[in-house]
Amino acid sequence: ASDVTGVPLLELSAVSANYGATPVLENVSLKIWPGQFVAVVGPNGGGKTTLLRSILKMVPVTQGDILMRGEKLRESSLERIGYVPQLETIDWNFPITVEEVISMGFYNDHGWFRGPSLKEKEKLQDVMARLHLDGFGNRHIRELSGGQQEAVFLGRALLGDPKLILLDLNMPRMSGAARAEDLVRTAAGKGAQIICLKELFNSLYFCKSQQCDRFDLAEPIPGPTTDAMQKLARELE
Repeated sequence: ASDVTGVPLLELSAVSANYGATPVLENVSLKIWPGQFVAVVGPNGGGKTTLLRSILKMVPVTQGDILMRGEKLRESSLERIGYVPQLETIDWNFPITVEEVISMGFYNDHGWFRGPSLKEKEKLQDVMARLHLDGFGNRHIRELSGGQQEAVFLGRALLGDPKLILLDLNMPRMSGAARAEDLVRTAAGKGAQIICLKELFNSLYFCKSQQCDRFDLAEPIPGPTTDAMQKLARELE
């Protein structure tokens, strides 16, 4: 269980963000403590991805503050935040292998021009094994299934020894060797804190099975929904 006393790992205080003149986040406040697994669930257009991108400074905040360990988030703080993006944002024509993508996680430690050391190669192989990616290292990333592709980007995040992992996932895609359960257990085993963003319906059941510390809806559950869905959402809140 996480300790919700003291200084939060991450705090958003009355944060708003726009795309151009269109407001997307309005007055959002959120506190996450070390060790918590927090799920933010909602429909497309609910602001989930914008929330993550605001934390990563990819979307400018128009008002409010984002703090990490009680201090304003700086560029240097981003080095210890791992990010698994939506697959729709990836350029699948770029010539890069599975192993090369995951190895990008070492960038914060030694930049682009030095190859991984023997110890880092062992760490790389260990992460790939835990994500069931053994034997896929030399394949182009577009040759993998959607679930395996998400596992690759989680592997990249894990190699940076993050204090916080931001996952922007589409739950129905997670199947087979790279099930969502595998990814979450792998991240938790590395001692990282997680925000898991997922689509609504399958996500509610996933959050309950994984015993999320926190569950937040980006928007009220849109109708029509079944009584069972509403009941499950109330249990998770």
